[in-house]
Amino acid sequence: MCWAAVLAGAVFDPGPISAQETGTLVVTVLRPDSTPLAGAFIRSDRIGGVADQRGVARIELPARLVRVEVSHPGFRPRLFEITILPAVVQRHELSLEARNGSADDVLIETTRGNRRPDQEAAPVLVVGNRELVRRGLGRPADLTSVFLGAPGVRAQPQSGPLDGSRFRVDGVRGQYTGILVDGLPLVGGYPGAFGAMQLSPLEFEQVEWLRGPASALYGPLAAGGVINLVSRRPERNQLRLGVNQNSEKGGDLLAWGARRLSPTVSASVFADFHQQRLVDADDDNWGEIPRAIRFAIRPRLYLDRPNGDGLVATAGVTSEDRTGGFLFSNTGTDPYREERRTRRFDGGLSARRLIGAAGLLQVKLAGVFQSISHRFDDLRERDRRSSLFAEGTYQRSLGRVAILGGFGWYREALRQRDLPAFDYTHSAPSAFGSITWSPSPRITGTVAGRCDRHNVHGTQCQPRADLLVRPSARIDLRAFGALGYTAPTLLTDEVETIGLRATFPIATKSERLAGAGVDLRWRAAATELGAAVTYTRVALPLRLVPLIGDTADRLRLLNVSEPTRVVAFDLRGSHQREPFLLGAFYAFRKGTEGVPAGTGRRDVDLTPAHRLGLNLGWRAPRGGGTTIDADLSLVGRQTLTDNAFRTTTPAYTLVNGLVSQRSGRARLYFSGENLLDVRLRNYEPVFFDPIDGGRRTNSPWVPLRGRVISLGALVDW
Repeated sequence: MCWAAVLAGAVFDPGPISAQETGTLVVTVLRPDSTPLAGAFIRSDRIGGVADQRGVARIELPARLVRVEVSHPGFRPRLFEITILPAVVQRHELSLEARNGSADDVLIETTRGNRRPDQEAAPVLVVGNRELVRRGLGRPADLTSVFLGAPGVRAQPQSGPLDGSRFRVDGVRGQYTGILVDGLPLVGGYPGAFGAMQLSPLEFEQVEWLRGPASALYGPLAAGGVINLVSRRPERNQLRLGVNQNSEKGGDLLAWGARRLSPTVSASVFADFHQQRLVDADDDNWGEIPRAIRFAIRPRLYLDRPNGDGLVATAGVTSEDRTGGFLFSNTGTDPYREERRTRRFDGGLSARRLIGAAGLLQVKLAGVFQSISHRFDDLRERDRRSSLFAEGTYQRSLGRVAILGGFGWYREALRQRDLPAFDYTHSAPSAFGSITWSPSPRITGTVAGRCDRHNVHGTQCQPRADLLVRPSARIDLRAFGALGYTAPTLLTDEVETIGLRATFPIATKSERLAGAGVDLRWRAAATELGAAVTYTRVALPLRLVPLIGDTADRLRLLNVSEPTRVVAFDLRGSHQREPFLLGAFYAFRKGTEGVPAGTGRRDVDLTPAHRLGLNLGWRAPRGGGTTIDADLSLVGRQTLTDNAFRTTTPAYTLVNGLVSQRSGRARLYFSGENLLDVRLRNYEPVFFDPIDGGRRTNSPWVPLRGRVISLGALVDW
């Protein structure tokens, strides 16, 4: 790879600067308050410098018209052009504006284009740092509340006593949506129902959701879309400590620290400890809230050079034990319990090198190794899972056209200690690319494609097309069409709940997804309105059905011949005029699927046809003082297909609230989740005698846990 970089640099670089006439450019970089900004980078092509303690940087540039970029972590970069005169010292002074943490003040990384949201053709929802912190105050131990105000994404609890959850996007099952960390699969290729539960929103700078099938970008890891978590980068020497205690005997300790070792080298580390006791909220000896103990730590090292080259290296360790079911004090005849122990080790590397004036070579590597032991009462399933990922890309701007091409390789393996018949190894080398064309500032189009050579499912080629049209500065219209595919394993959401012991190892075909949609956004001053409509079709969807004649009452996965079809329609709006904020959304979902091992069609289960959301807030200016937020969500009727007590659910209402107060370096907060105390136990039994596959619980269509009150604090240095 290094030889490739050297060769490409020889082709595209304009030649040694010593062979050209040069001039000296002296740039003074200031903060908004006119004080010097030390450590700022000044770069033109591959020539760069670093501002000293006076905010001054000096670089030698060729005598011609040049474009200069000035940047610093935590500040918005600025560009300017200047004609360099030979043998002349020229001076330029400018100030950088601090980033405000909003969703529009970011660069989108998921599509690899590193464009601003208003310039990206693909429909990408960005949750910025301010919103992440707000959502993470009451529930800092997992990501389930991150998209609370987004109509397109909903956290769907999974059945079983261990309180797992998956993100359902546009009404499509969560197993089709991939989760990446800085573009790397650091939670494994199959995050399952606990991947999002083991990550804290306070670790990240922003969260990006790319709508629609994304196999053209990430292969089978993102058949129905992808959620990318972007880590916080060190801006200066920083430390944030968090503590949280809830009314249901749970607590969290979190720490994020960063240090600038030099103008080009920095490091950060995030650590969290989560503890939750097994809680029976209604005195029936069944724990609605499982016992959980988790410790995780992730250091990161950043290298950023003034000439544009850089590297990010990370490693992580996660240890989690979860226990659910009847209380330990239960002495009944059937004290059913489950335990799940997870040990995960992962590492990743992302390196970039600028090639010439407009080329970028990037290499990404990642490895994940997990050991999972899942005990179903007296039965245990122990396995080891590994994921390896490698990718190399080259992108270049040619006027109004940006091209990207690359090669990748992915390998995922499962080794079952107790049930070796379920072992598998999937590997797929791939080639992919994209072309983005902006014929005018108001039109941008992207066409992307990827071909995988899968060792089980053969060659898979998937395209995607995105179009952005801006009739005016206030209106963004996006349209997309894409295909995706999965490389299915037996580790589906349902199998993860009941265990492999309850299923029969039968080979299945890959599922094929097709999606199309339109997203419209209108902005004017403090008001924003939006609407979106999408259509998703899943061909050969996998479903569990009883295995006829099996004496152990096991289930088998089969590809249903009838496709699943889901239509989604969203309306959203917000109005923010400090200190007041008002947001609302309406979501409509209509999905049908074929009846497994039968004929006809039925409604997709656990998909509310209608949802209404309302957010009222009072935000203190500039992040200080008092902040008050109230979220109300009306969830409509849902169809249930495997529920032992009902086929249709009633509607219900959820209310969440947050009050926080800034006091010096600390932010104290009080939050309430599910204030109306809506819970499954109020409608039907949570636990019942075994049915097909040994299942003992239904998939929750309403929260398992009731009202939860939390107190906590964040302290920054």
